Amino acid sequence: MVLSPNPLATPDRPHAFVHRCFPTTAAGGASGASDPARRRPAVVVVPGGGFHVLAYEHEGAAVARWLNTLGLHAFVLHYRVPTATHAPPWEPGLADLQETLRSLRGRAGELRIDTLRLGVRGGSAGGHLAARAALAETGPPASRPDFAVLVYPYRIVAEDDPTQLRAGMMPSDTTPPLFLVHAADDGVRIENSLTLHAAAIARGRSAEMHAFATGGHGFGMLSDTRPGAAWPSRCAGWLRSQGFAPLP
Repeated sequence: MVLSPNPLATPDRPHAFVHRCFPTTAAGGASGASDPARRRPAVVVVPGGGFHVLAYEHEGAAVARWLNTLGLHAFVLHYRVPTATHAPPWEPGLADLQETLRSLRGRAGELRIDTLRLGVRGGSAGGHLAARAALAETGPPASRPDFAVLVYPYRIVAEDDPTQLRAGMMPSDTTPPLFLVHAADDGVRIENSLTLHAAAIARGRSAEMHAFATGGHGFGMLSDTRPGAAWPSRCAGWLRSQGFAPLP
């Protein structure tokens, strides 16, 4: 893994800061991942933190290192926080994420990215941002991901009715494949994932949901004996089955 400074920095937008993690071994096995010049799938990792802070290690760098073992490039997004008092709190972070997706596509040759396999992985508040980017129906296509991994996403459903999605969270005919993870004992209610999954399926979109009995909130990549800790292996299988990661 190589952790290097922001390849997307500009003097006027220092807040959209990215660390990149590139595989340095033949992760991905016989499919040619040992060739350092070939373009690989890539994921923008969006840490959680309730729009107050960034849970950088277990929701960011650790996720990027795991994605590297699957043969994917990973970019950990340092979006603007704190914005919990901003109205709405997700707006600055979403702008940073969408700008990053556009910038990565614009520099795909230099960064060795497959522009048809550029996804997002978000947890908690980062899952909210990743969901908004994936579900957006307006804006340039370059600002939307090709797939989204949403781990215990936050504020997807209405506060007063968990069977209803918030504005901007409704799947459409352009919604990319979704992979959702949530634990039933999460303080961020599991309906945030269940309702979105059901709506995606009803719309005829590709979506996979893993609901675990226990795990709580914010388990990220932490080693744990609770069922929720199994999500990375389930996600790896999904990424490979969808063609977003090379076969082992």
